[in-house]
Amino acid sequence: SIGITSAAPGAGKSFTSTNLAAVAAQAGQKVCLIDGDLRRAQIWKYFGRTKRDVGLSEYLAGEATLDEVLYETEIENLFVITSGRLPPNPSELLMRRSFKEMSDELDKTFDLTIVDCPPTLAVTDPVIISKSVGTTIMVVRFDETALPEVRAVQQAFQTAGIRLAG
Repeated sequence: SIGITSAAPGAGKSFTSTNLAAVAAQAGQKVCLIDGDLRRAQIWKYFGRTKRDVGLSEYLAGEATLDEVLYETEIENLFVITSGRLPPNPSELLMRRSFKEMSDELDKTFDLTIVDCPPTLAVTDPVIISKSVGTTIMVVRFDETALPEVRAVQQAFQTAGIRLAG
């Protein structure tokens, strides 16, 4: 499982997450893409879903089962879990044991799980999510992401005892 973050909005993390998931699925892997940005969700737009669809926030709140939030897409082998309703307490929901349990369950079912995380310098959510996934990478965009921002993200993860894979 991979968490994908960026320093700030606009670097292309949702675009990268979605395209990586699609390419991996087209290569024959069974892939689950999760919209872990419970503040500014984007993934629903790419797959014909709506903001009102039951998703990750309902699952973490105990209002829906994993089967109820897992949507098949038009791309063979690609499934998506949208963010669901944007909750008032995203960090608290992500810290629940149910996120780690969901991640472990998806690891048994899918070859690859990709979590599109929010930007690291905006909120602590990516660090929280990274504790439940196998590895985390940061999208850095030329002429968009400043080097001090990259270093700040590295420091945030290092402080939490997590190493960015790339």
